[in-house]
Amino acid sequence: MKIKLFYLSTFVLSCALPANFVLAQMDAGFYHFSQGPTSEVTSAAPRVVEAPPARTPTPPTTRPTTRPATPIATAQVAATPAAPATTAQDYTTRRTGSRAAGGEILTRLESCGSLRMILGKKSRRAAGRSTCAPLTIAESFVPTLMSQLPTCIREGATAKGINKQIKSSDIYNAGAYGQRSGETYSMHEAGRGFDIYQIDVTFADGTKLYSPMTISKKNDDFYKGFNKCWERLTSAVMSRMSSRCRNYVGLLDCNDNRAHHDHVHVSLPYCPKKAGFRTY
Repeated sequence: MKIKLFYLSTFVLSCALPANFVLAQMDAGFYHFSQGPTSEVTSAAPRVVEAPPARTPTPPTTRPTTRPATPIATAQVAATPAAPATTAQDYTTRRTGSRAAGGEILTRLESCGSLRMILGKKSRRAAGRSTCAPLTIAESFVPTLMSQLPTCIREGATAKGINKQIKSSDIYNAGAYGQRSGETYSMHEAGRGFDIYQIDVTFADGTKLYSPMTISKKNDDFYKGFNKCWERLTSAVMSRMSSRCRNYVGLLDCNDNRAHHDHVHVSLPYCPKKAGFRTY
């Protein structure tokens, strides 16, 4: 009897509702059979099954064909002040094609910048009108001469109590290479000697210092400071060559003999000593 009632109710419902709705509900399992005394129909909200999200294809990883540029660190660099005129780098040399005694290559040195090489003694007539002139000298002597001269001029001025910046210096000289009489060769004959009559220094503020390198100035602080500086620097150069040469100071002044009463002789001796040559 119960089975008949169930089929009858189902038939009634199927006639009252659209066929598509009934079939959908039956397929979804929303009609439940009850074993109780009465037939009960319960309906639930339809379940919505969401489709999984579409996967976006990941582009293939490609290795860069060029290496990324390395970032450059930008650091502020403090402005470097101009160096004082105590290093002579504004000069030129040109080989003469000849050699001096000892096989030294001779060159023409022209220095008209921070160090002005002026040939001859300073005279009142030539004051203010003296010009620099090329100097014939051994090529091997040029670096020592042009590095030690500015340093010793600076030390001479300091010894005199002047600590101003040096703008330029005029070097009145008797030259470097030249023939000398005597059985023993002088450094001049090798082009490794240089005679200085006077040094005039011009400072950055326009003031000047006039220093004759003569016997009348032997007690002058500039005269003594310059000479001690040359002896110290040359001795250091010689010592680096050999400890036996450390006493080769490469300087003669009025304290050594009367021949140097009006100039100072600076040189670069040979180390080891060459036969027939002096050590000054």
